[in-house]
Amino acid sequence: MIVLVACDDQAVGRKLVERLESAGFASSLQTDAQALSSVARRAPPFAAVLRWHSGNLMGILISRLRTWWPLPILALAPDGDAAVALRALRAGAWDVVPESAFTIDLAKACLDEGKRLAGGGCERLGPYELYE
Repeated sequence: MIVLVACDDQAVGRKLVERLESAGFASSLQTDAQALSSVARRAPPFAAVLRWHSGNLMGILISRLRTWWPLPILALAPDGDAAVALRALRAGAWDVVPESAFTIDLAKACLDEGKRLAGGGCERLGPYELYE
């Protein structure tokens, strides 16, 4: 199962990939915003971790990634920047956390949601489904 890591900073992206791979997740890094959607179409990931500091571009990238299928996207927002977090949530991110709060457990939960969706599950109304 592949986790797509999309990051505007190659060094930070490599660190995210290393953390995910050390936990046993197959990951691929993409740092080019223009190529992101075509890469995701060629090899659809089960989930994505997106770290892009430009809030408007983050929202656009989330919308592009979710155009073809309900892909859970865990967005990493700059610490203390609520505007970026709101844009990401409005665009359809599965969840948004501050960069400093990112954990492998959050990535695992996002990947579990991706597996559930790939198995024919319906999108949830939010992180917690009503009456579940």
